[in-house]
Amino acid sequence: MNEGNVNKTINIISWNVRGFQNPIKRSKILSNLAKQKCDIALIQESHLIEEEVLKLKKKWVGHVYSSSFNSKSRGVLILINKNLVFHLENIIKDEIGRFVAIKLSFGGQKIAVASLYAPNINQDQFFNDIANKLSQWGNIPLILGGDFNTVMDEYIDRSFHNKRKYPRTHNALHNIVDEFGLSDTWRMFHPTERDYTYFSPLDRERERENKESTGKNRHSHNIESSPMVEQTTFHYQIRRHL
Repeated sequence: MNEGNVNKTINIISWNVRGFQNPIKRSKILSNLAKQKCDIALIQESHLIEEEVLKLKKKWVGHVYSSSFNSKSRGVLILINKNLVFHLENIIKDEIGRFVAIKLSFGGQKIAVASLYAPNINQDQFFNDIANKLSQWGNIPLILGGDFNTVMDEYIDRSFHNKRKYPRTHNALHNIVDEFGLSDTWRMFHPTERDYTYFSPLDRERERENKESTGKNRHSHNIESSPMVEQTTFHYQIRRHL
């Protein structure tokens, strides 16, 4: 990307891969992203330790930013295409494989990009912590992608909305959405559609957990969103154009 050309389309894909250790699976996923002309990939559940993360820096991947936990769980990544010219200004990440964010600039514009994998418990504390971390970068465009392990709307994003309520988690998630002026890009284009990214065989409950959000002051950008099922995990990739 030319530094002076801010109108270039940037393809950003968020994907819970449920493990990157297997070389064959890793190669197929990276090839899939390459075919989609991915510029920035936000990966969750990489299951890679820091030493193994460097294996991803090949072919189209020129830059890798990560937070690792162990070889069996968690792990988040931001993969950036080697052809995307940018200046890295700052990195924020935790030490437990759940959150990594970068502040970068290109074409004279600063943006923040983050990949997260939310826990199943104490989610309100997690989202509040993320908000505190990101707020130090001020009012710049934010792309927040990942597996949130919860839903924005109990009534449309869950098949059995009356079974479970998490008011503190719900409030914390909506607080971060309000603070950064975020919008669920898939829901923007499918305001009433009931489609799901997670299926529980135990209780046959479905949820749409994976999200990618962009802030309200990003309205000048061309945004598109299209879900594609990764059938072995019941998670979606969500493509959007910045």
